[in-house]
Amino acid sequence: KVVHFVRHAEGTHNVEKQYRAQQHFDAALTSYGVTQCEELALRTQRLDKVDLLVTSPLTRCVQTALIGFPKNGAEFIALES
Repeated sequence: KVVHFVRHAEGTHNVEKQYRAQQHFDAALTSYGVTQCEELALRTQRLDKVDLLVTSPLTRCVQTALIGFPKNGAEFIALES
């Protein structure tokens, strides 16, 4: 098996550099973050097979996984711990 690790794309907390601010706890992706995910999707489409996507349940992480690995039929788990 091959394992790929991908960090979430740019979120609002990254732009404002307020990493621990309560209003950014569940930060969404910025428009640039979505663009980063779309670029990732172009790369991940070349993968032979993706069996499983595991992500944090935070919005920015789920968005990154869903946009970055589109239509691959993989099982998707948003794991809290």
